[in-house]
Amino acid sequence: MMNIAIFGDIHGRLLLPFLLCARWEREHDDTIHHALCVGDLGIYRGLHTMDKASRRWAKKFPEELGFSKYFRRFDESLRHVVGHPIADEVFAGTDLQLMFLPGNHEEHDYLHQLRAEYARSADQPLAVDRHWEGLARGHYAQDAFSGYGRLLCLPQGKVVTVDGPLDKTSWEPAVQISLLAVNGLDAFTPREAWSARHTGPIQIMLTHETYLGRLRGSDPSGRRDDYGSQRLLELIKKLGPNYHFFGHHHWHYPEVELKTDHARHTRSVGLNQVFFESRDAGISRGCFGILRINSPRELHFDIVEDAWFEALHYADVQAYL
Repeated sequence: MMNIAIFGDIHGRLLLPFLLCARWEREHDDTIHHALCVGDLGIYRGLHTMDKASRRWAKKFPEELGFSKYFRRFDESLRHVVGHPIADEVFAGTDLQLMFLPGNHEEHDYLHQLRAEYARSADQPLAVDRHWEGLARGHYAQDAFSGYGRLLCLPQGKVVTVDGPLDKTSWEPAVQISLLAVNGLDAFTPREAWSARHTGPIQIMLTHETYLGRLRGSDPSGRRDDYGSQRLLELIKKLGPNYHFFGHHHWHYPEVELKTDHARHTRSVGLNQVFFESRDAGISRGCFGILRINSPRELHFDIVEDAWFEALHYADVQAYL
């Protein structure tokens, strides 16, 4: 069996998913093998690199600058990235890496630069929290600290193989699943992501925007009826993934089935943002779920509604935001 944590938009609260996964593991006496985010992780090197909307939110909620706070601590005198004690504490308690799809609120030029200059392969996730420039210039001795490698940016339109735990007899992954990430907003989706050919079944499709018609009837005014992407709808119908997860709209949209080509059905779920509306508020509901995979054909997703999660408030995690 493989357990995958799925998170909605995180917007800079980058240590929170790791804390939530570690707590879930303790409470369930079980293991989370991978974690995914549907976009808007909040990769910004500082307030000056943010888009206008993100800058406005960051002035109200400084935790939106979590990437620059915890992951970009570059010491000019030492020519070295230095660890943050709070991040060090969090990562000492978990081996997880968080794979994310770039949303519309990221520093895209920076992400494109990293992928163009440092990605070993165009179809593999890239760690964005390593100091790649320092590594390339030889600033680090062997094994010197150069970033965590905990935040992995998924390539769009490329199928990524996600391995489950190793079988103890063969030492091969007991389960392998295929993951495809596509933003869904035209301005943030490479042209080739729409036209790339894919062979074999895809178990998980991760998008930021959702497909046209998915939100129809979700509010009484009908304001959201025409939201979503027609091109994404066509792509999902063509590929027929087992599960489709999306964010962007900052609400939890419970699971529905979409009939796809070849008489298959895709189960689609919308995740809420991982957010506290105020310093007195609890965590947003429907922002975190667990996908359990017994085999490439046996997948089941549940939103986390545990009592400890429902009771979680800003003050409980303030030190890590």
